Amino acid sequence: NAPTQMDPGCKVLTVDKLTHLLASEKCPKEAEEEGSFLVAHSILPDRWPLWEEGVQTWIAEQMEKWYANETHSGAIIPLPIAPEEECDPALTPGRLERPELEITYPKEGGIAAYPAFRPKINFKVGSSVRKIIYKVDGKEVASFIQAPFDSAMRVPRSVAKSGLHTLSVTLVDEYFNEVTKAVSFRFDEDKSDPIIRLLKPSRDISIKSGEEITMLAEANDPDGAIKYVQYYLNDTLLSTKPNEPYELIYSIGLPDGVYTLRAVAEDLAKNKAEDSVQITIGAGGPVNPSSVEPVMLEPPESLVSLIVNEVIDIRVDVPPLGGDLYQLRILIASDVLTEDEVLLDLKEGEGIYVRPWKAQRPATYVIRLVTEDRSGTEVEWARRRIEVQ
Repeated sequence: NAPTQMDPGCKVLTVDKLTHLLASEKCPKEAEEEGSFLVAHSILPDRWPLWEEGVQTWIAEQMEKWYANETHSGAIIPLPIAPEEECDPALTPGRLERPELEITYPKEGGIAAYPAFRPKINFKVGSSVRKIIYKVDGKEVASFIQAPFDSAMRVPRSVAKSGLHTLSVTLVDEYFNEVTKAVSFRFDEDKSDPIIRLLKPSRDISIKSGEEITMLAEANDPDGAIKYVQYYLNDTLLSTKPNEPYELIYSIGLPDGVYTLRAVAEDLAKNKAEDSVQITIGAGGPVNPSSVEPVMLEPPESLVSLIVNEVIDIRVDVPPLGGDLYQLRILIASDVLTEDEVLLDLKEGEGIYVRPWKAQRPATYVIRLVTEDRSGTEVEWARRRIEVQ
């Protein structure tokens, strides 16, 4: 038979998702959720206080395991324990600082590229970003939980190209505070070409027949999205790369002669752009620089914005140092820095080097990969410009 009385060991409560305490008028309503909870006490706790103390100690240990991960792995309690205290924003400083959000592209009444476009936003948060959600005409087209928060997104087929459309952007900060902004806009064909640059090899090279070379290109589309990057030797397709990194390792076993290596980027609107170098097989050309040129692999050029204290990896491919590559450095420059921050400084070594970096103040930062010869002459191999909000 179904139970006829309420189970005093369970409660349905409205709690604060962040602190796991009882919801209160002091804390943001966006962070409230309803759930089932366990009321955990020993039998006759007032009569046997030491036994009750042991139960509460055990419960506290179980609750640490319960909230340690989303699957509650390790906890043997069936439900979280019912909180007894109310949420107080003083427990989470900065929580009442509401996030700010602005859509800068497309503008109200403006035009966006079709069938893919790259919205641009500005925002300010007192903590950090938990999620940013993009919707077109109420249909979610993208969501991001880490930078970049404004990558290109494809328009769903269910959204017609014609007519007036609405882009809405919702930002949720670490404290579950939400802000939503929206603009009305129209679609038009993406008529701008993508941008592509060969990083490896970056100039004409000479190799022996059968030698293996590494090809690496960087591609982005300011208004739309890259569909793929294709590598050609003369008119022969070598490979198609739909995702970053656009890298190909290939052995070229052809007769002696001069060939053109082309990296071709195509966006979703079928606009194309290419970069090329010449490959001389046999004697008589410049040496293969693919193993002697430093390359910045991360962050990609498409990463143009971050938030304060957000950590990214700066990854570089370092060739054997010596000769004209006497010293290699990664430098961070900004108006808020009294001098360049040196993130990496090498005079020997080779291979992939990774350095984490974060900006502690809002500003424009420039990340540079440079080398110097023994006379101090500097050569810049790559740079990234990032706006930190």
